[in-house]
Amino acid sequence: MQCLICVEALGRFAPILSSIVAFVLKPFTKNLEQGAATTVYCAASPFVENESGRYYADCNDAEKDLHTALARDESLQDALWSKSLEFIKKFENNNMAHL
Repeated sequence: MQCLICVEALGRFAPILSSIVAFVLKPFTKNLEQGAATTVYCAASPFVENESGRYYADCNDAEKDLHTALARDESLQDALWSKSLEFIKKFENNNMAHL
């Protein structure tokens, strides 16, 4: 939604620039039907009727993608959690020093 508002504002104040941006971004965007297709597929298809908690992209089960496998790797999850706590502690210590 924010991007749409940005483009509308750009079109209002710089119509030529807006046209150029729209032309450049067109290959990377979807129309209304394409954008809704995966949601409609997941809501109405009998093939996914009993599926829950899965990730779909472009009307396909995207659970087998590399990034999904990495996201489900528990050792990486634990490492991310540990690093997050480490950064939070550093941030808290730096902020406490300024008080």
